[in-house]
Amino acid sequence: LEVHRMSGRKVAAAHAVLRAEVDADRLAGVSAATMRHGEVIDTFCTGMADRESGEALRPDHIHRAFSNTKLFTTVLVLLLADEGKWSLDDPVKHWLPAFGQVRVLRPGATALDDTVPLQRDITIRHLITHTAGFSHGVFDPDSLLFKAYMATGVRGYATTLAQQMDLLGQLPLNFQPGEGWEYALGIDMLARLCEIATGQTFGEALRTRLFEPLGLKDTGFVLRPDQVPRLAALHRGDLADPMKPGLTRLADTP
Repeated sequence: LEVHRMSGRKVAAAHAVLRAEVDADRLAGVSAATMRHGEVIDTFCTGMADRESGEALRPDHIHRAFSNTKLFTTVLVLLLADEGKWSLDDPVKHWLPAFGQVRVLRPGATALDDTVPLQRDITIRHLITHTAGFSHGVFDPDSLLFKAYMATGVRGYATTLAQQMDLLGQLPLNFQPGEGWEYALGIDMLARLCEIATGQTFGEALRTRLFEPLGLKDTGFVLRPDQVPRLAALHRGDLADPMKPGLTRLADTP
């Protein structure tokens, strides 16, 4: 009984924290579920799915996953490793030969051609752990690679994974594989490797091997028409100061 009381207090405290973020105008709404030993023990919704129309948030609203896609990608990579498609320390050049010959920016480089040779192969483990040497092209707007990723289309919405890898293979790494950490596009490379290993598009591989077996009926890259009314509106705070109150609606973000 005391364990249940303690759990109840912790759940209530968690609800209060989430509700406070909505009240402080840092989040439009929060939908949360808590599981213990595989069973849902608490669900909680607060705030709005659409502040402009006044639609309250419900548990069945659909949210953009953004970087949580990396979690699914890594699970699929590990699943394919279990199937013998690769081991985590295999060099990615086995599937994408261009990445066996990429160059690495010299420390302090001010030009993309100021590089040194690759000292070791990029491996799948490097990609999973963000230690391969790639950058991201979003969080470092003043860097050489940010500008190169944006200028070449590496970060383009219309660029396929295959095209993205062709472009990425022509650009240097930010550091030698295994010698640093940077949140990066290496996960995009893993997605392309999954396509090569399965013969499916990345979305189809996720759907058939993860989403459908796990019963994730609302998870995917593109909404079905019947899902559109349940998509929660997207609001963004101040990226430079996430604790600053105030939200802006992003109506045209893919």
